[in-house]
Amino acid sequence: GLYYVYDTIPGPLIRPSNPVEHREMLAASARVSRLFIAYPPKFGDDENHGQSEVGARYYEAAAAGTVLLGKAPTVPSFAHDFPFGDAVAEPKADGSDVRHIVMDLLARPDELRRQGVRNGVLALRRHDWAHRWQSMLESAGIPERPALRERLRTLSELADATEKSPPDGWTVEDAVTRVL
Repeated sequence: GLYYVYDTIPGPLIRPSNPVEHREMLAASARVSRLFIAYPPKFGDDENHGQSEVGARYYEAAAAGTVLLGKAPTVPSFAHDFPFGDAVAEPKADGSDVRHIVMDLLARPDELRRQGVRNGVLALRRHDWAHRWQSMLESAGIPERPALRERLRTLSELADATEKSPPDGWTVEDAVTRVL
């Protein structure tokens, strides 16, 4: 009874014809997902030479209000950006316990929802592009423009409201759509 998309590159059933279509397809899938697989680039590949990076998938998953399943990157920036011990549900490297982890999470819908809402609120508070612009402007000593200030205020209000009382069936996409 589960639906699993394992690839988003052109294939016989999935054919995004350009990068924009690919991104839209990925976002549409994430919006209706409860779990999202994310691993550091080149995970399990000797080519990474011990280097661990935070890929965009972690932020995309959080913004969609999903629970991350995979491997947490070991770089300090990940711990800063995802400051909770259970940021990623981590199966064994050989994947032998993936089924158990997934079924356990699905059997606890309140916990699944709590983590999903927490991740979505985190994205609203820290991971919108407006936050990146704010940081760059601060570094350059340039004051925020009114539109940026307004967007940050709106994001903060949505995060506050969602933390206090996430409506039934709420998704982060619902909140973000109201911001856009």
